[in-house]
Amino acid sequence: MNGIEENYQALANAIALQAVQDYQTVYKTSLKKPDDLFIKGKLEELRRFFDSQWFVDLTGADGANVVRRIEKNPNMFIMKRHMKLDR
Repeated sequence: MNGIEENYQALANAIALQAVQDYQTVYKTSLKKPDDLFIKGKLEELRRFFDSQWFVDLTGADGANVVRRIEKNPNMFIMKRHMKLDR
């Protein structure tokens, strides 16, 4: 991988990691505030991202699996240099 490809991969990893962290935060908040419409909307927005082809292109991961893993253990924190979230 050359420098440009490494930079693109680092950007893709940062986008995916931020989405994971955002989903963890919003999901944990939704457990405390299940009727909050703003929180419900944010969860749906994030789920759409995880279900998108763009997420697959960025990570090669199954977004539905990522969401399930976060919901199973919302306190986990995934941080890998080269992220493949479905493994």
